[in-house]
Amino acid sequence: MRLFVAAYPPPAILADFVTCVSSLAVGASREPGRSVRLVPPERIHLTLNFLGDVSDEREPAAEAAVAAAVRQWSRSGGSNDRVGRGRGEPRQAPRLRIGGAGRFGRGRFTTLWAGIRGDTAQLGDLVTEVRRELRGAKLPFDAKPFRPHVTI
Repeated sequence: MRLFVAAYPPPAILADFVTCVSSLAVGASREPGRSVRLVPPERIHLTLNFLGDVSDEREPAAEAAVAAAVRQWSRSGGSNDRVGRGRGEPRQAPRLRIGGAGRFGRGRFTTLWAGIRGDTAQLGDLVTEVRRELRGAKLPFDAKPFRPHVTI
């Protein structure tokens, strides 16, 4: 199965994002063969790491690795403060916003994206932690530089 690690926006943020995208020309209906297929709202996410094809037997190891990374990242109790591995100082949850847009690929294989701006260094720290845990579990992952974006 193809696996990835993702963060999903809170419902109110998602609703605002969907409203914004639907107001763009790219969100308007077009004639067959010229239309763009947008990601359904329930699938909109910020990919933190792509693992690719992982056997069903390795899924529990992937879940455990991600859970370990999140435990390293966040304090128990649901606080909005964050604590990274080896650091005792609390940090505020990253403040993020949409900024910029673009596309990957060409023709039928074009993917539209909206950029993420704000406290992206903190997201990068989380990605590093996820990768460390995946590596320790001997799981595959895409090691390309983290470029925070939301696929439209």
